[in-house]
Amino acid sequence: ELERLSNLVGKPSENHPLHNSGLLSLDPVQDKTPLYSQLLQAYKWSNKLQYHAGLASGLLNQQSLKRSANQMGVSAKRRPKAQPTTLVLPPQYVDDVINRIDRMFPEMSIQLSRPNGTSAMLLVTLGKVLKVIVVMRSLFIDRTIVKGYNENVYTEDGKVGYCISNNIKYY
Repeated sequence: ELERLSNLVGKPSENHPLHNSGLLSLDPVQDKTPLYSQLLQAYKWSNKLQYHAGLASGLLNQQSLKRSANQMGVSAKRRPKAQPTTLVLPPQYVDDVINRIDRMFPEMSIQLSRPNGTSAMLLVTLGKVLKVIVVMRSLFIDRTIVKGYNENVYTEDGKVGYCISNNIKYY
């Protein structure tokens, strides 16, 4: 019986990707566990992961983070907050973007007003759940106020008011 089992064992070849653990595939046991195939799959996955990590590292090294490198000694509290000046858009463009968003979500209604001239004020009503007042400067959200659906969001003169107090107490 030993000779019969020894004939079942193949001759070891030299090109196993996992070196001596590649000999596990030559095991003649009838109830083989898929140990070798799982080990080979993990090895291939590890090689792919290492390859993609090298590519990502190369891309990240090309695009250095200038903000972090220049401000290493300055704390976050002392650093002056930069005002966004790159995204000054005409009000017509902002209105068009808001109208497109309104059309994209039919279960949400957006009412646009400009009480102070350039700043857009949106009253977003989400079904019969809640109302949100969003004050925007260009496409930047400056302020948001979330109200309940039954809460009053209008001032005495009928305009959307963002200074109206809530009935909710916060602790």
